[in-house]
Amino acid sequence: MRAEVDSNSEFSEQLQRGEISTASSQEMYLLLEHTSRQLQAVEVSISEGKAVSVNKQQELTINFLSTRVDSLEAKLEMTRDKLAEMKSKSNGNGGH
Repeated sequence: MRAEVDSNSEFSEQLQRGEISTASSQEMYLLLEHTSRQLQAVEVSISEGKAVSVNKQQELTINFLSTRVDSLEAKLEMTRDKLAEMKSKSNGNGGH
């Protein structure tokens, strides 16, 4: 039992020192490196004032969609007015 513990301890120490690696430890280091790069990019964006908070992003999206709805409602109203005008003209011309 003691030999197994010593062997396991030696393996763990070699793994921590980078003398040996496993597929899972390599994957872990790749994920850690990727996450570190993402964190650095976010930190740079924040320090340069380029980061947009989720609330601000949602506010911008809501404002954009609200503007689009207002525009579409105005176009719909104009279309309804033109249709009513066309109907009234056709009813007036057809009756004469």
